[in-house]
Amino acid sequence: MKPYIRYSTAFAAMIALVAVPASMAATYYVATTGNDANPGTAASPFRNIQKGVNVAASGDSVLVAGGTYIEKVSWGSKSLSLAPSGSAAPVLDGGGAVTCMTLNNVPGTASIKGFTIQNGNGTLAYPYLGGGMALFHSSPAVSKCLFQSNQAGRGGGMYNEDSSPALTDCTFASNSVPLASTLPNGGAVYNDRTSLPHVNRCSFIGNYDADGGAGISTTGALVTATSCLFASNFGSAITNVSNALAVVTNCTFTGNGAYAIYNLNGGSDYRTTATVLNSIIWGNGGGILDDVIANGASFVNTSDIQGGFAGTGNINVDPQFIGGLNYRLQTTSPCVNKGNANAQNLPATDLDGAPRILGPAPDMGAYELWTAGTGAWFVDTSAGLDTNTGSPLAPFKTVVKAVGVAYAGNSVYVMQGNYGTDKPRITRFLHLRNWMNTGWARIGKP
Repeated sequence: MKPYIRYSTAFAAMIALVAVPASMAATYYVATTGNDANPGTAASPFRNIQKGVNVAASGDSVLVAGGTYIEKVSWGSKSLSLAPSGSAAPVLDGGGAVTCMTLNNVPGTASIKGFTIQNGNGTLAYPYLGGGMALFHSSPAVSKCLFQSNQAGRGGGMYNEDSSPALTDCTFASNSVPLASTLPNGGAVYNDRTSLPHVNRCSFIGNYDADGGAGISTTGALVTATSCLFASNFGSAITNVSNALAVVTNCTFTGNGAYAIYNLNGGSDYRTTATVLNSIIWGNGGGILDDVIANGASFVNTSDIQGGFAGTGNINVDPQFIGGLNYRLQTTSPCVNKGNANAQNLPATDLDGAPRILGPAPDMGAYELWTAGTGAWFVDTSAGLDTNTGSPLAPFKTVVKAVGVAYAGNSVYVMQGNYGTDKPRITRFLHLRNWMNTGWARIGKP
């Protein structure tokens, strides 16, 4: 019997043990070619996502084929898993008339992955909350979703009330709060008495709020952001409205029309604070500022702040982005290896999914600089080429190639998948790791 390599992570294995047993959970399928009179099987799918959600019980999965679904989806209480059934992202479209998705009392074991959520409109019906998604007392894991061109009176892309969703690998682009009121209302995301345990590896680009809170606006809550990019938003990227705390680690703020982080303080009810670590704030309309510093404060360390800011390890030097819309760092950037490895909430990966520390210390900003000298190589059987460089953006296709170029002590990061007849011969000490904890990689067995 020929040997082969099969591995996952301890975490993934643990999830497999505690998940709902296969005999108890069901999977329902939805496709634009389906019919709601069908049984919802892979061969005879439903036509509408809402039908799948209605039929599914807690612990079940609803898999949706690529295509555009113009409907409003809502559910409560049940822990469901919504995901694509294939490689194409399903598009949930509000048609400019409704909130795309609304959740009430949905537990943290629920998940929504791989959807494009667009053209939602929360400005047409009371309470005018959440154009793309509105969460009430709900805490699902939302990952790999694109929120685009949604609008609302509060929370253009997403509104969270008494909810704690975990956002990972999501993009919020061109969402808006078009109507002026009295306070910033979150063009991309609004949090009301809620806590986001982790906004990780997310991008906020080109969002708008008539009152200036273009990115994330928060009242009465803690928000943490790691390895995130806030670029070209029409207003402030993060706004702490009232009794709010933002902890930002390894994020990049650039090209925003107003402040990177704005603490709105106007009295005893407006106590707000921001903590910024290992981040880059450069080329924004206002830099970083507290409105009334007596009622709120900003603590900034090991960050590159245009114009300077008091704190340990801060610098005031052009970060040397690659240029254009590419906010990764050049090899000559003064931000390389200048972060603090012991920073609060230091993320395990950067915005590309590469390990956060590729050198002697973490880089400032959302991206780690990769070079062959960092000793990390990346493999993806579905998207890589062996003529690539082996970087996170240009991975190899085979483990054989990565093992061939790696030196003793280097790490080879392998994306999930079946690598079939890919049979590396390992003759020196190497670390084989699961890339971004994506799941099983089956190597060397057809």
